[in-house]
Amino acid sequence: MRVTWLPSAWKAVEEADPVIRGRIESEVPVMFADSVPASAVHRYVDVLMVELPCGVELDFERTGDGVMILYVGF
Repeated sequence: MRVTWLPSAWKAVEEADPVIRGRIESEVPVMFADSVPASAVHRYVDVLMVELPCGVELDFERTGDGVMILYVGF
């Protein structure tokens, strides 16, 4: 599954504490390896939310071949 990032969401990751950034960068590929995680819940009509093991929340939407991360909540 392909994971893309809205530029503002990726900027938030880049500006995060290096330890948190490392956790996000390692947990996202695992979380979205094969499909949308079963733990994802609908936040809005087409927007889902999932909490990473490190406690960071991601808002995302499905795309044709994967997901696009829209927002990172610390």
